[in-house]
Amino acid sequence: MKRKLIRRASSIVMATIVAVAAMAAPPRPNAIAQFDNYVFFNDVNALHLKAAAEVGIKGVDLRANVADAVYGLVTIANSDNYKLANLTHSVPYLTPAAADLLNTIAVNFTDSLPQKGLPRYRVIVTSVLRTGEDVRRLVKVNRNASHNSAHCHATTFDIAYKTFDKLDTDKPDVPARTLEMVLAEVLRDLRSQGLCYVKYERGQCCFHITCRYSFNDIF
Repeated sequence: MKRKLIRRASSIVMATIVAVAAMAAPPRPNAIAQFDNYVFFNDVNALHLKAAAEVGIKGVDLRANVADAVYGLVTIANSDNYKLANLTHSVPYLTPAAADLLNTIAVNFTDSLPQKGLPRYRVIVTSVLRTGEDVRRLVKVNRNASHNSAHCHATTFDIAYKTFDKLDTDKPDVPARTLEMVLAEVLRDLRSQGLCYVKYERGQCCFHITCRYSFNDIF
């Protein structure tokens, strides 16, 4: 009987130690969900085009005419949360709603990283508004490029998933695949709310994203 009491007391002490240790331990970083992004983000071009035509501009044929045609659009420039790549086949303009969506994605991504115990990075935007001239030049060098592109409506932008801009340069690098999964979590959330269409582009190594709303839908 005495031995049983000792065992019971020991069990209580061990349980207390474990409980106290659990309370004292720092919270575990949020886990990063693993998805097949190519399978999950499969919104076809027709969906992107339909949304772009409904909430975007009609399009601009020549780059020389962009300045006269972008009234009401937002100029996209480097920010604390995203960086513009060298835009060789597009110009940095979006509709106000698409610019808002881009900023939301970028902010949500940056905010998610410390919650997962990761250093800060910025996403990199690789394509924005394309003129007809841009499209004609692009199809000559990229056989997968479409003549009928949602990018022409200023509603659509591409975000790289293999390259990110590191902000915490004093901390160890994070694999691009890990950062891709964090970005994918952000996109899944916004897509599930009906705010955007997303296509995972293997050839261009980017998420092709089209805004589905305008501010007229909100206000």
